[in-house]
Amino acid sequence: MNTMASHSELSFLLHDLPIAEGVGDFARALGVQERKMVLEGGEEFAIVLTIQEDRWDEALEITRSLHVPLQKIGRVSAGQGVRLKAPEGDIEIPPRGYDNFREWE
Repeated sequence: MNTMASHSELSFLLHDLPIAEGVGDFARALGVQERKMVLEGGEEFAIVLTIQEDRWDEALEITRSLHVPLQKIGRVSAGQGVRLKAPEGDIEIPPRGYDNFREWE
């Protein structure tokens, strides 16, 4: 996501991370924070994309008709970088882990 934010010259604020079943248990067994594993582990199996707010309902209708899940995980705004909304405040997400878009650099 950091590459997407950088190339679009926008900021991403994540507020609802999708976490696969078992990831929390696996993270605890390794002594790793769950969110660190999700954001930096590199084994995500979901497509991340942006949709204009005024087109969200249309996109949701299309994906439901195709039986494809669509989940809102955050917001895009002016600024730079990627942050996670957490109980202790917004946390800057560093550009770590596997990056599908690294070749764009």
